[in-house]
Amino acid sequence: MDEGPPSTVCMGYLLYNGDMEKDTLTALTVIQHEDDCPPGMLSSLASEAGVALTCVRPYLGEELPSVESMASTSRGLIILGAGPGPLQDDRYDWLAPSRNLCLDAVEKEFPLFGICLGEELLGAALGSEITRRPKPAVGLCDVFPEPAAATDPLFTRASLNTPDKAFRAFQWHQDEVSALPAATLSGDPIVPLALDAEGRLEAFRVGEKAWGVQFHPEITPEIATRWATTSALMPSDREVGSFARDIERWRGTTGRSDAALRLLAAFLGIATGEKDVSGNEGAPPARLP
Repeated sequence: MDEGPPSTVCMGYLLYNGDMEKDTLTALTVIQHEDDCPPGMLSSLASEAGVALTCVRPYLGEELPSVESMASTSRGLIILGAGPGPLQDDRYDWLAPSRNLCLDAVEKEFPLFGICLGEELLGAALGSEITRRPKPAVGLCDVFPEPAAATDPLFTRASLNTPDKAFRAFQWHQDEVSALPAATLSGDPIVPLALDAEGRLEAFRVGEKAWGVQFHPEITPEIATRWATTSALMPSDREVGSFARDIERWRGTTGRSDAALRLLAAFLGIATGEKDVSGNEGAPPARLP
């Protein structure tokens, strides 16, 4: 868990060395919505990649940044998950501004990666239908790449671009994006990239540089135990520590760099312009009008 103050670096790895331009090229902005949903494995990935994460915590009164301000200090935006639904504006006054921020990032081609609530905020901003599942989706599940994943930059970089070849991921949600428009109002394509075994949406891309995933690649055993202790979605037939044990067994057989985590690592590479093992480069710096 992350109990640090707002507007701080999410990990003990600062890159300031007198070259601000260089530092900007190796930093990402993270929006965290509650204490129970910290960056988790994202912090470890970023530290190993030499990427600084600047956290903004609107639930503690932090003001959301604009795309223009982020572009001067970082190379991309990651929006984490949380308990609120993406349209609960009457209870959480930063959700509507977060949806607007998603739209602005898409329009200005600023790299964006939304996780769970982050994905739902992106979907809602695009006009997607948000529905509530009859039963929460909790724990490990199978995710099946769609044909479009074969040419998607993120899924290709993560070596998850074989259609229908399932990979495992961890979920904890009940709200979901259940219908996507074909394109944004400006004509950018909105592309489903992965579904679960029931055909429910698990990942999509909008335009060239924005992705959303319904699952949690950043999950750790400690975070899962915290959710099992505090979340209303906790199944009555599961023991609190069972999810942590599931994650430990899962990562013990796949290696720490499991498929879902590779997607998160792939986004870090794309946003910061790092070359992947096949020689493909990540996204160039975002250019604002």
